[in-house]
Amino acid sequence: MSKVLLVTDNNELVNKYQDFLQKNSFEFLFSDDKLLTHDMMKSFLPDIVLLDYNSKTLDIIAINKDVKSFDNAISILLMPNRDVEPELMKNCNAFLQIPFSDELLLSTINANLKMKRSLEKMAISNSDLSKSFYQLNVLHNISSQFAGTLDREELIDIMLDGIDKSLSFGLACVLSFKNEKEPVLIISSLYNISDRLLEALKLRATLNYKSLFDNKEIPFELDFNNLKVEKRIKQTFKEYDFSILSADNMLDPINIS
Repeated sequence: MSKVLLVTDNNELVNKYQDFLQKNSFEFLFSDDKLLTHDMMKSFLPDIVLLDYNSKTLDIIAINKDVKSFDNAISILLMPNRDVEPELMKNCNAFLQIPFSDELLLSTINANLKMKRSLEKMAISNSDLSKSFYQLNVLHNISSQFAGTLDREELIDIMLDGIDKSLSFGLACVLSFKNEKEPVLIISSLYNISDRLLEALKLRATLNYKSLFDNKEIPFELDFNNLKVEKRIKQTFKEYDFSILSADNMLDPINIS
């Protein structure tokens, strides 16, 4: 249940919106003091803060500044039909000019809740992505340091396992030269892959490999038609086709030899 905190010294406003918001499945909180508002922000983490600009005993500018010090705090200013301090106009997320309908209040709260959830989801995704890139960077550095001391096939297995755990990929391809006479395209996939997707992946691997040596001598010529494929399929009840490429993310080549 989403929490809405109303900051006002008007008891009539409290009574009015307490009933309305509770009927619409919100947890209602209210405060008539700056220190109490801070404590409620800290203890209850309200999703939306409604600020009554008409409050006579409250410094709404100072309270809003304190509210915005909390991560992802959303403040909506209930404002009169007169000039409002520029600082409030700059720092509040939304504005409702008095008088306004209950339906407008509800739609404004819901719109800002949707934005808040999107921001929180984006923050979590960015955090996970940052962690994954860090893990991948550590994996890259370790693989480079041990490239000359580990068995090449064992090293590739360690790298694939590490990338899988850090990025949780659905489909990954690794062009491996276990020896110069036997290049192998290792396909690690959550599900089976169709024959035409396999041909496309072989072609992509061949072209990507050749593009690394633009205007340079290619150390080993790949034969697309005879490229050996090693499949590592986790699940067999579903099949990937070209649609998987719509979520394609290209990783930088890791040269370990």
